[in-house]
Amino acid sequence: MADQHATPTLGLGATIAMGVGGTIGGGIFSLIGVAVEQAGPGALLSFVFAFGAALLLAVCHADLSGRFPRTGGGYAIARAVLGPGAGFLMGWGYWGAYVMASGYTTLGFGNYLSALTGWPPVPAAVAMVLVLTGINLFGIRVSTRLLTVLVMVEVAVLVAVAAAGLGHLHGGATLLALPEGWAGVFTAAVPAFLAFGGFDQIAVVAGSVRRPQHTLPRAIFGALSIVLVLYLGLLVGALGALPWRLLASDQAPLVAVATSVLGTWGASLIAVTALVTTMATTNALVLVTSRVWWAMSADGHLPPAFARRSATTDTPVWSVVFGGLCMILVAWIGNLTIIAAAAGFMYTATFGWMLAAWVRARRRYRVAGEFEFKGYRWVLAPAVASLLFILSQTGFQAIAVGVAWLSLGAIFYAAYGRRHGWSAIQTPPSS
Repeated sequence: MADQHATPTLGLGATIAMGVGGTIGGGIFSLIGVAVEQAGPGALLSFVFAFGAALLLAVCHADLSGRFPRTGGGYAIARAVLGPGAGFLMGWGYWGAYVMASGYTTLGFGNYLSALTGWPPVPAAVAMVLVLTGINLFGIRVSTRLLTVLVMVEVAVLVAVAAAGLGHLHGGATLLALPEGWAGVFTAAVPAFLAFGGFDQIAVVAGSVRRPQHTLPRAIFGALSIVLVLYLGLLVGALGALPWRLLASDQAPLVAVATSVLGTWGASLIAVTALVTTMATTNALVLVTSRVWWAMSADGHLPPAFARRSATTDTPVWSVVFGGLCMILVAWIGNLTIIAAAAGFMYTATFGWMLAAWVRARRRYRVAGEFEFKGYRWVLAPAVASLLFILSQTGFQAIAVGVAWLSLGAIFYAAYGRRHGWSAIQTPPSS
């Protein structure tokens, strides 16, 4: 197994900030409109149901990260519990999903900056990735401090917009309406679930977290809770500020809300907040993808150069640089429709590996951290059902591209792994 003894520098606050920053992406600035279009005010229930599904999967992550607090997160856990092959494919899909999905945030940054300054979106996105990649080379302490500041700014502004919208709410009748019925509520729950994606990034940096068995589970639940309150506050505030049909037809609903309740400068405020949000998310992606790539290399699944760490900053330099270059390539391609959909499929599919690892770990290993969920049998069935439902909604093209990426990983595993004689699975440490 990879050397999991990175210098522990992150406390609970920084770890929660990474989870919040990785979860609240630029998509929330348009996602509210999508959810309201599909469910009307019933989008509130959609987000509650989506949170429930995310919470079921978060219990699995919290339990496993407490049992196996290793850098690499789901990859390291899947490798330890399910074996090298399953671990590699999980890590390959997880890394690919986040690199592909980075186009949402990098190009989102470029588009918002272009709206404010007139600069071309793609060069702006590339410049942002280069800057954040450079910052991450200074070490995880520096990158997480930047992330914490960015998260504090974005949360403060979004809370202010939500509060301003709540001040315009007259009665609660409109919040209880289901104009699209329960079918609309469940349809809108799919994009809402994706809006909660990102809490799993917390487990990836386990090797750099102080008291990981104590901190990781609390950070996962803390980040999810903060995001839920923020999303519901924004949605209620938006429904209070504008009629839901107007929100549904607007391509930038939060801009319309901010303009309505804060005046003409509200749109500029939201645009600046979107810049901060997309920067925070991209920074989290650079950090997370580099640690997954490093862990896979340290285990011998990838060329050894990616496992080398700086003697001064403990940073996996080539893993950071390679991930940044891949994100630049995705931003430069520009057309993200199929790629982003495939990223959604692969990201959601990684939870399948985690659920399988959870079942096996509970049966075979008596390694319990400070968090151990006693009623996992009651959680397992609804968690699997939620996962299958979300996967079924990703579409044929997304599944085809995702399967093709995983197949490429399997070919690489067979060709590179056999040649280098990968070691067999090692039993996780006993308590």
